[in-house]
Amino acid sequence: MSEVSANAESELNEQVSEVSATADEELKEQVSEVSATADEELKEQVSEVSATADEELKEQAIGVSTTVGKYEIFATSLEAIEAAINAPEAGSILTASNFQESIAPLAESNDGYFYLDWVDGKEIWERQVPLLRLAEIIGKPLFENLRTLTISSYGSEVEERKADIFFRLGK
Repeated sequence: MSEVSANAESELNEQVSEVSATADEELKEQVSEVSATADEELKEQVSEVSATADEELKEQAIGVSTTVGKYEIFATSLEAIEAAINAPEAGSILTASNFQESIAPLAESNDGYFYLDWVDGKEIWERQVPLLRLAEIIGKPLFENLRTLTISSYGSEVEERKADIFFRLGK
């Protein structure tokens, strides 16, 4: 009886091994399918989140900047930056009459200009610098007539720098 029992036990072990191997293969296939499906769904969700985040970033941008050559350009939108970058084709600020009139009284030899078109940039500056509204109240006659503000620095000595400030006024 012990031979029968040993044979039965041996056959039973073989069947269990076969069932176990088959179950392992089926389980691996199912896990692989679930993993592939999860990867695809995750990639779709990440893509959707990324696209949404890009749109939200564009909607929330209050200021952007870039460097082109030796110029640093600040603007309120990506479209404005694009317009500035494409300015050589569309017309540069360097040829704009407002800019030319604002830099004319300043020394030609300088370290660059800070140019502010107050008429076009007033709302942006008021949002970015809340204390500016107080300055506008105190300096009401100046700010009511301000068209552009241009500042230029110059000088070759390290400890001594000079600046010119030009206010272009008008109605």
